[in-house]
Amino acid sequence: MPPEDRNRSHDEAVVELLKADPALADEYLAVAQEEAEEPGGPAALSAALRHVAEAQKTPNAETLAAMEESRTILASRRARFASAEALFASLEQGRDE
Repeated sequence: MPPEDRNRSHDEAVVELLKADPALADEYLAVAQEEAEEPGGPAALSAALRHVAEAQKTPNAETLAAMEESRTILASRRARFASAEALFASLEQGRDE
């Protein structure tokens, strides 16, 4: 592995991959959306949005739609757990099901 590759961050590597294959962005966002409810999912979805935005200075229509859907998912998750009471109520409800 060349020395410069060892100094490249994960974010830089992902952005480079997305620049090399713009069609990958839609699949990347779809997977991030599917995993948004998993632990760490919202942060991963936010990172995916940043990566795609950086890689595609002018995203295509499909990517723009996926980005908007991702933002909606993040906003609903933030709203759903806006307070500790809401979080505990959701956890209780899930345990009862």
